[in-house]
Amino acid sequence: MCGAAVYQYEHFDPVFAEACEHSADGITLLCGSHHDEKTRGLISIDTIRHAAAKPRALSDGFAKGSFYLEGPPKVTLASWTFINTQSIVRAFDTDILAVKPPEFDGGPFRISGIFEDRAQNRLLEIIENEWRGDSKIYDITTEANKICIRRKPREIALLLEVHPPRAIIVARFEMFFRGAHIEGNQTRLTVRTPGGQEFQSQGGGEVDTAMIGFAIGPNEIGVGTCARGVYLEKAVAIPERRGAGRPNPAAANDP
Repeated sequence: MCGAAVYQYEHFDPVFAEACEHSADGITLLCGSHHDEKTRGLISIDTIRHAAAKPRALSDGFAKGSFYLEGPPKVTLASWTFINTQSIVRAFDTDILAVKPPEFDGGPFRISGIFEDRAQNRLLEIIENEWRGDSKIYDITTEANKICIRRKPREIALLLEVHPPRAIIVARFEMFFRGAHIEGNQTRLTVRTPGGQEFQSQGGGEVDTAMIGFAIGPNEIGVGTCARGVYLEKAVAIPERRGAGRPNPAAANDP
């Protein structure tokens, strides 16, 4: 009815008490609020039936949910953690994953970001704490505190965990933006520029209190712009590529 990605099952034809089997034709998905309203008799079966025939997520083009962040939030991308960092990933002066401060006293911190694959399929979009999963994606699953997006059977394109009140962990992901590419899992993170420059981390890292976590340009990669500190758990491999310089994983870049 509302396109919420966090849902409960509702037996409406017949109602659950009269159901002898679980038939998909008589089951729909409702958010917790609408499910409660249906149970209390505030929404009719006819309304549920009409909504099931035309799912809101299909008409909107996405299913949605919300993040509730107190702060400053701690965002983990693959094996790297960013604490109190405004722009976690910036490519060509555009923020593709960022956290804004509260708009008012006691308000939430606001996270926004775009996750697209190599074919420019939008896997997940976050707009100031509202996340949206494209309805054309093969499968979007919300289970406990996890959001899992699959491109096809057994192929996880994005796995995100929420740990209120501060932490978001993007355990597996990929981002493509104007030829820039960043991907990773819980043990590895790779950043590539359109010009062939590459930053690889086989271990973990942490960026503390920075303007920018990863800054990607046509041929350069900056790590921890104006950061209080950048900490590496293991060695970082930075291979040379023809026609490209070397990225700078220093604790802070010039403003």
